[in-house]
Amino acid sequence: LGAALGLIHMYVSEIRSVMRALWAFGFIGSAVIASNVSEPLPLYVLEHHWTMWAIGPMFAALTGLAFKEGMCYGKPEAAALFFCVPALCLSHLFG
Repeated sequence: LGAALGLIHMYVSEIRSVMRALWAFGFIGSAVIASNVSEPLPLYVLEHHWTMWAIGPMFAALTGLAFKEGMCYGKPEAAALFFCVPALCLSHLFG
């Protein structure tokens, strides 16, 4: 995801910068959590809903990338990700 955000072409550079910052915050949150727990990160996130606050920005960047790809190229799988990623993240956080 980080490489994709580095290589993506967008006319509005501010949006790309926000997406890169969201990815960086989520990556740092993931790294901090992973370095402080002994179990695998996905399992820890599954068991501790509050960790979505730390890694969620990375998923927000993924959602932005899916929106861009879906709108520019009309890819149905990107449109599906645009709706599914936030729904799954929010349902895990509040569910």
